[in-house]
Amino acid sequence: MVERIKSKIKQRYWSDMMELQYGRNIISDWIKNLNYSSSGLRILDIGIGRGNDLLNIKNNLINKDVDLYGIETYPPYVKICKKKELIFFK
Repeated sequence: MVERIKSKIKQRYWSDMMELQYGRNIISDWIKNLNYSSSGLRILDIGIGRGNDLLNIKNNLINKDVDLYGIETYPPYVKICKKKELIFFK
């Protein structure tokens, strides 16, 4: 029974890439409805992981004055974020 529950959770919240997916739709909806002043916007992602949420924001706000930052401490993810040229703090 426990294994069946784990399997259902995995199917719902993890993609084929084994990355947690909860909240991704909330971020996408937020980006679509975002209104901000022309003075710019700064976004901080705490626990940036592989940086996919910030990249999603960046790709949907092309030609907008937005500064994106992330914090990550897990060394493999830090390495991935460096390759993606994301600004982050470790």
